[in-house]
Amino acid sequence: MAKMIRARIASLWGRPGVKRKLLMSIAYALAVVLSVVSITESTSITAWGTFLALILMGVSAWPDVKDSIWPSGLDHVAATQLSLACHGWKNAYIFGVCPELGGNLSEREGDNIWEKILNGSHHENTESNWERFQPLFVQETIRTQKRLDLVLSRYSDVLPSELRVLTQDAMSQLSLSELGYSLARQNPSKQGLFAQFEQVIHVLSRLERPAHDLQVRTKTNQ
Repeated sequence: MAKMIRARIASLWGRPGVKRKLLMSIAYALAVVLSVVSITESTSITAWGTFLALILMGVSAWPDVKDSIWPSGLDHVAATQLSLACHGWKNAYIFGVCPELGGNLSEREGDNIWEKILNGSHHENTESNWERFQPLFVQETIRTQKRLDLVLSRYSDVLPSELRVLTQDAMSQLSLSELGYSLARQNPSKQGLFAQFEQVIHVLSRLERPAHDLQVRTKTNQ
């Protein structure tokens, strides 16, 4: 936790204009404190006028300070990156390794795309198929893990806790994909190959759906 906080502070401190605006905020806070002290020792109109003027200045300046530290729209960017990471694996499957499956999927099936892919993943447990799909469950899952890790490292503080947990869980399960694929290939069963697809598709679809929902909500709020 301490490491995450230090990294967050370092990233904020490196943003253009943050140092200047942070110093301005500190100076403003000190001015407000001094103004309050002045009011407690005096009932003059000047003291109250200074205090109210500082409050109005703070209200008008806050959006600029807030956006420099926590830019608006980052939740939308984070949700988009999560969704793209999940679809990256899906696209590598249906358009790269298994183009005959991709040709049977239409855009209008959108919301059911993961179910459609899973239903089309009943491949025969032949040695050629195990060899054919190995890059998908080794190199491509590693790439997906790295994409998800990058999203967490950049946008963890703007993601809802549910999505953070789902992302971490997806990364953990995908990290076992290579080992699971190797073991299943050495001891193939009737559902061995399909079970590999079922696991990864379940993990990615469970993450992609709420990520897509957040992407839509934050887009309409921009």
